[in-house]
Amino acid sequence: MLDSRIKACDLAPTELIGAAEKLVRFYAGCRPETADRYVRQLLDEHEISRMILLRPEFDLETRDVAALLEGVGWGLQAMRSTIEARIRRGNLVEGHGDLRPEHICLIGPPQIIDCLEFNRSMRLVDPYDEISYLALECEALGSVWIGPIFLSALERTLGNRPCDRLLAVYGGFRALLRARLCLAHLLEKPLRKPEKWRPLALNYLEIARVRVSLIIS
Repeated sequence: MLDSRIKACDLAPTELIGAAEKLVRFYAGCRPETADRYVRQLLDEHEISRMILLRPEFDLETRDVAALLEGVGWGLQAMRSTIEARIRRGNLVEGHGDLRPEHICLIGPPQIIDCLEFNRSMRLVDPYDEISYLALECEALGSVWIGPIFLSALERTLGNRPCDRLLAVYGGFRALLRARLCLAHLLEKPLRKPEKWRPLALNYLEIARVRVSLIIS
């Protein structure tokens, strides 16, 4: 699995070509979808992230986290018309929904597993958003070099790459969402692996900080 290979520091760029090409062929063959409330759903999810991340029991640097939330929220609003125009041009498809390194198996031929089946609306996505999410997850594991390989493959086949600010908005939104999901585990009873979730959330917040700097630059 890609995540295991990253953690083992045992991965060459050429080994990603097959997986990148498989994903690109999949997106190229998808039927364009329409979703009138797509941006509204992103904003609603972002508001849930705000409520969770600012909970006092998580003892985060509230001012810093609020600034990250404000930056991504501003970016979603600023890019709203751009996202809606991309949807009108056919850049919304029914994708994987949860494309992370642990869902990519680097065998021959590569296999992509664990599509998010329970909620179709969560699979409706701009392919560049989904691939930038994969890039974010690889970055969280310490391999920032992997994302550009997949993004370049996508651009060569699909074209119509979003501007850097929109890619940063997609990434910032996903990073804050992942931080929120990590911290939400600390609210579960019984609490499992409490030592895992806060450091992981802080890692995603650092990634969000990089994306926000690109959004507001």
